[in-house]
Amino acid sequence: ARVINLQKKVMGKNSRKGDPDIPYQPLMEEKLEDQIRTRSSTDDSEDLKKRSHLHFDDPVLKQVEETTKVTTFVYVATFVISIGGFMFGYDTGVISSAMLLLENDFTMTALQKGMVVGATTLGAIFGGLTSGSFSDFVGRRMTSLVAAIIFIGGALILSLASSYELLLFGRLVVGIAAGASSQIVPIYISEISPRFYRGRLVTVNILMCTGGQLFAYLIAAGFVFQGGWRWMFGVSGIPPAIQLICMIFIPESPRYLVRKGKIEQAKRILAKIYPGAYQTFLSQEIEIIQETIAQNATGSYKKLFKYPNLGPLIISCGLQLFQQLSGFDTAMYYGA
Repeated sequence: ARVINLQKKVMGKNSRKGDPDIPYQPLMEEKLEDQIRTRSSTDDSEDLKKRSHLHFDDPVLKQVEETTKVTTFVYVATFVISIGGFMFGYDTGVISSAMLLLENDFTMTALQKGMVVGATTLGAIFGGLTSGSFSDFVGRRMTSLVAAIIFIGGALILSLASSYELLLFGRLVVGIAAGASSQIVPIYISEISPRFYRGRLVTVNILMCTGGQLFAYLIAAGFVFQGGWRWMFGVSGIPPAIQLICMIFIPESPRYLVRKGKIEQAKRILAKIYPGAYQTFLSQEIEIIQETIAQNATGSYKKLFKYPNLGPLIISCGLQLFQQLSGFDTAMYYGA
């Protein structure tokens, strides 16, 4: 009897109000609250998507965007920032010709040669992975400035290298800058361009990258003599130096400014992108940017592997994969 009474007391203490036969489970209420919070945040996200969709489909906005021509300001900003892409192409293309002359000044095994060639790619992995978070913290413009400084430093190290270790280190340094540029250049161009021309202007980065490779081959043809590799590497410091000076006059992207709460500064930049636009249009553009930023904050990498993102993800990654498997990089690095 005592055992039965004790069980009833325990059940009574741990039971829900009004139902002494059901043990009280506080975790159930906590889980329910979590579900409500999750559902409300999902609803907010859906509302944001609907509102943004309405903004994008607004006929007045579409008309302004489609009739807006690319301004000189946008062209100049795109060209200056794309020097980073040019340097990516130059530093990956110049090594093919430089290696022919480096063999005369440095005794290297096949493995060491491969490490010198591949060090830039290794550095690019690190630069690409870290530049995204870095640009969110200090801005796209500042990230490009830092990349330009690293490019210049790498060019000096390579052109003055007196040992294999310095040569390897210099290639690693320019790789970090190349990786950062390959990540930040298309982001800045997309954020500084009118929406209707955004895709076309982003391709300028690829064009500059290919142009950098071509320029590297032309420069190499002019320095085919003993010690000419120093000039090949040294010349690579000129474009980022020009970029460093020009970036003083290039503003931050409006999206980053909005993210940091600098709305008025963002409006001034948008006014240069959309000259002649009314203040109402600029305010709507600011609102669209704010809503897309809010949407991104609620996103996750898991959504990449779900509909409708999975298809484009497979296509884009597949294109990159088959491009690498074509063997073009091997021909570029060792073709000379």
